Amino acid sequence: MLVSVGRGIESQDNMEIVLELADALGVPLSASRPVVDAGWLPKTRQVGQSGLKVKPKVYLAFGISGAPEHLEGMRNAELIIACNTDPGAPIFGVAHCGTTVDLFDLVPELVDKIRG
Repeated sequence: MLVSVGRGIESQDNMEIVLELADALGVPLSASRPVVDAGWLPKTRQVGQSGLKVKPKVYLAFGISGAPEHLEGMRNAELIIACNTDPGAPIFGVAHCGTTVDLFDLVPELVDKIRG
């Protein structure tokens, strides 16, 4: 499993929310190129054409629009679950399921459920 975050996280200060989810699940946190370019995660965590190509059983995408370069690196995941407030985001073209719920509402709820 891999938790991944994109530009929808808005600022470095908001990275903690997805880090908590990754920690609760015991899985790595990765990102799209804009997050890495902003310096919020190292290049070694970048998924996409100019980063890593990954094939996890589950790929959780939060705030990732789904640029073709990013999709190139993760489209072979067995299950892609996307969270993006834009119902027209390209990520939904490859996601097996998804939601337009705001990640800032969804992620804390997921963390609470996981931690019980």
